[in-house]
Amino acid sequence: ELGNSSGAAAGLTAEDQGQTIKIAKITKKIVGSPVPMISILYGLKGSGGVVPFAWRADHSAAFSNAVALAADLPAMRSFIETVPIIDETKATPEKLAALDEFAEQFPDAPAEGQLASKQIDEILDEGPGAHEDPSIIVDQFKAMLERILPELESRYLNGTLLEERKRRMRETAEFGTRII
Repeated sequence: ELGNSSGAAAGLTAEDQGQTIKIAKITKKIVGSPVPMISILYGLKGSGGVVPFAWRADHSAAFSNAVALAADLPAMRSFIETVPIIDETKATPEKLAALDEFAEQFPDAPAEGQLASKQIDEILDEGPGAHEDPSIIVDQFKAMLERILPELESRYLNGTLLEERKRRMRETAEFGTRII
């Protein structure tokens, strides 16, 4: 699985159309899949709806420049492009305090934060030029597969794969997600 999604639509219309139920059904299929699953996040993972697809597969990784967060689009743009949400030079102390509180909700948005909070197992270094040269990403992905496939194959063959996956999913649920 490769994930690069702006995530589920945030709004009543999407919920009225059964978005949450669809996500739950897909998640149930994923958790019960008998074959090894590898989840790689590259680019942007937005909203909480994509969480089941990019967290806690049998092995999860994120490329070093990947970002994962659940927020409205202006906040996402601000975070990703590192542009200010507000003009801090003209903001009131109350606005600055609100901005600080908002920013504190995203410690796990960058790949390093995802690794620290155990949402992923490793970070794949994109290095300079990865956006212009896809072979950099392909090489990192290939090296990771060569390293982890023997272990996943062993878990599959000895029948512990699904048990281990469910344990990892429970850990993620216990960790929780931030609601913005």
